[in-house]
Amino acid sequence: MNLTKAYTLADAQTKKESSYATLSYTAKPDLRADAEGKATFVLDNVKYSGPTEINKDTYTVKLIEGENTIEFYYTQKVDTRVAATVTVLHNYYKHDISGIVPDDSDSVKKVLPGVLAGTYAEVFAGTKENAWVGNKFTAQQKLKFGIKDAELTYKFVNAEPGITIPELKAEGNVIVINYLYEYDARDNMKFIIKHVYKEGATVDKEETVIAQRPNTENGTWNDDARTFTAKPRPTSRYYLATAESEYSNVPYSEGVKEIVIVYQYHRSPSGQMITQVTILETTPEQLQTLT
Repeated sequence: MNLTKAYTLADAQTKKESSYATLSYTAKPDLRADAEGKATFVLDNVKYSGPTEINKDTYTVKLIEGENTIEFYYTQKVDTRVAATVTVLHNYYKHDISGIVPDDSDSVKKVLPGVLAGTYAEVFAGTKENAWVGNKFTAQQKLKFGIKDAELTYKFVNAEPGITIPELKAEGNVIVINYLYEYDARDNMKFIIKHVYKEGATVDKEETVIAQRPNTENGTWNDDARTFTAKPRPTSRYYLATAESEYSNVPYSEGVKEIVIVYQYHRSPSGQMITQVTILETTPEQLQTLT
């Protein structure tokens, strides 16, 4: 206990009891418990007016004749900090390095190249959240953003006016953090190619394949022109009926597109289906042998 500490008296209470000299008396400190039973004061010192020392473990004294005074000194920590409020704004930008997806043209939003994918704010208030006047406050980066269980990991780019405010004011404490996610939209492109084989207006069969960059099994990609050309699949029985312009140099963009290529059944000029005939020539001798 501090025996030399100077105190500023905030409150004093006196309790008087009667007893007999030479008897022992035990005093009980009052730490002023709150509604939850927790002490709101700390016992800092205890003094006894008699000739003997008080037992500072049990607060017991041996009484003398006359006035016996036991003084308890308590201290209470008073929080004089003034609460402040801090707003941390997180901005997330997605930038397509291929240029297929255009950047935001809004000059207000265009802090970074790309498209503003989303934003959210955190508000910190009061001493429990490290927000009080004069305190140093550092915002925490939040790199993951997006749909739950499918978040993207962004890269921290900058913070305005900085990631840390050296001394908070009561109001107007704002930190804006900008993040960037770069991707190639061409990697997200798909063409669904439907090969439809028909006899007149009747569909005989249909085959569907998917072309995805950079795979060239079902077509070719022209990254300079940003176009795709599908590979037709005619057969000996079905000829290509779709014009080349319908499946060649098709402009691509992010997402899924569909190309339909139609094939028609081969027919003879008379309208009869073409069949293959094999003529086998034999000599009389061979015929006799066969019979």
